[in-house]
Amino acid sequence: MSAANAGDLSRRSAPFSLSPAVICRYMVPMGRMIRAALLLGFAVVCWIPQSGGAQSRAETSPDGAADDSADLSSSDGNARRRAVEQLGRAGGRDAVPLLEHAYDTEAADAFGVKAAAATALGELGVAEAVGPLGRMLADPDYWVRRKATEALGKVPGEAAVRALETALRDEDVRVRAEAVRALGSRTGEGSRAREALGDPDPRVVSAALEALDAAGAAEAAPALAAALTHASRDVRFRAASLLAKRGDDRGLRFLEAAARTPGDFPAALREAGRAGCASVPLLAGLLPEASEERRERLLDVLEAQPCASATDVLVEQATCRECPAPSRIRATQALFERRADLSRAQAGPIEGLLSEEAPDLVALALQILLDSAGTRNLGRIEALAFHDNQVVRHFALANLGKYGSARQEPVLIKALSDANGSNIRLALEGLARFGSTAALPAIRPLAEDRLYRRAAEAAVEAIEARGP
Repeated sequence: MSAANAGDLSRRSAPFSLSPAVICRYMVPMGRMIRAALLLGFAVVCWIPQSGGAQSRAETSPDGAADDSADLSSSDGNARRRAVEQLGRAGGRDAVPLLEHAYDTEAADAFGVKAAAATALGELGVAEAVGPLGRMLADPDYWVRRKATEALGKVPGEAAVRALETALRDEDVRVRAEAVRALGSRTGEGSRAREALGDPDPRVVSAALEALDAAGAAEAAPALAAALTHASRDVRFRAASLLAKRGDDRGLRFLEAAARTPGDFPAALREAGRAGCASVPLLAGLLPEASEERRERLLDVLEAQPCASATDVLVEQATCRECPAPSRIRATQALFERRADLSRAQAGPIEGLLSEEAPDLVALALQILLDSAGTRNLGRIEALAFHDNQVVRHFALANLGKYGSARQEPVLIKALSDANGSNIRLALEGLARFGSTAALPAIRPLAEDRLYRRAAEAAVEAIEARGP
């Protein structure tokens, strides 16, 4: 047998291999249907073992999901971190050794597994987590120590408190500040942070003041008052804010004086905002003498205070005819955002804006009154339905359509000739609600216009249903 024949025989007797080369060799000359059938069959063959594997994995967990703890040994660092995070969300006491093992076996920690393990231990919230977290407080990476400190704040028991007191002496200021915050978040433990008042870093001192204040500790007020003369400007301002939030005049006076000092206005305004509604009188007192730029910043802070006293100040600014127009508009916009909470006493002055010449103010007032004033202003609003400004007309017609009655029917009939299509639709909606057969001759032509057909037909139908 020749070498060529032997080679041919060996090729024919070799088992068939479904390689890409073989597929291409036999598919090229085939027809389109045969090639499609082969492709479909090849996909099915490839899919069967994959689906079987997925099924076997699903069977390992009652809820159909694979056991995430298996990924703790994955060569993919991101997969290990995700497994650690999952253990924190769904694990219990049994997860503590697994998380400790994940921390111990992570080397360079390029994927944040160590920090994730610390966070996960805190999320478990079990006393058994104190031991591993205490060890993590000695980690060379400050970020891991900080996360361990934060986690200890979520773990119950005196052992966790003692570990946090150890973290108060950490070399890194960020870890010390986190320890103070963690102690302050624990009921009845805020006073343990008082030793941090002597820390050389202002950030730690500020965190200690916040912890004492949050815990309602007896020494909080004296400590805050003493901090008003601290060497650090940041500590002084933070102490003033916390005092002001308590309604303590010492904090308010400090912030008021700072707001009138060149260069201190931004910091005073920031801390006044953090003091909440207690700072509203201070902010109101600064408005009359403020420049336009400062007035805008004061209004920013006032707008963020969710209290009736702040709303009262905004009403005063919106209706102040001597105040700059931009500030009045800004205050009115803020009132629009809280229109649902306006009392009748607060809405009353806003009704006076309906007689303003500035269309922006009139339009904003109409928007506010649309949801708060009801039928009280319909007589004054009728004239605004024909205002030169189409936005004013729009909200006037919206008010008339929502709160009007047969008395406003002639105004809405006249508004059917408005130059703005949305205003015409508002008039049709109002007439559909309370219009009479007297409006039908003006409505029916609009039913022939494709822009208004649907609204006009609905108005005709509603009026005819009511009868004469």
